[in-house]
Amino acid sequence: MKNHPVLFADTILKKIVLTKESEVYVTYIEQSALYKNTFGWYSYSNDNKPASSADIKKGILFPNVTEPPLKNGDKLQVGTEKFPAGTVIEFFLITQGWQNGVINYNGLTLYTDESFNPNGFQQHILFKEGECGNIVLGFEDILQDDTNNPYWDNDFNDTIFTISDNDQDMQTTAFATSKMALL
Repeated sequence: MKNHPVLFADTILKKIVLTKESEVYVTYIEQSALYKNTFGWYSYSNDNKPASSADIKKGILFPNVTEPPLKNGDKLQVGTEKFPAGTVIEFFLITQGWQNGVINYNGLTLYTDESFNPNGFQQHILFKEGECGNIVLGFEDILQDDTNNPYWDNDFNDTIFTISDNDQDMQTTAFATSKMALL
């Protein structure tokens, strides 16, 4: 937050918005969390934002975001088909969501839509990386205001992914990026 305050500005885009029909892929990069978190997604039409998290149809991408079973470069398609232009893709992280080999859906869920977060704070970062053009998503899995938690560090690198419109690691062209933070 101190080194890159632009990532928290109200003026930047903090979600994936498709400018043309496209598939969407998420690639696991790394995690530095102590927890076994669960990572998922949801989508909606740009003109039909859900009113609350209860209105979301959630899809799970990575039930257990730890190494192993994951390794850098593991990639999954979001959904099974192309999304139409105007689709918004957002993500969520269930803190300690992987327990005893199953997903605990009752865990603390943190969303890229901060209005759905229990504290109303931004719990993720999303930016376009300046050298290679990757769209990078990082989550902080402890609430920003939970300073009594002994693991609180507010570093936003507990899980890191890249998001793309292709599975060949080529530059993304189907996402709105002009209002996205550039680092």
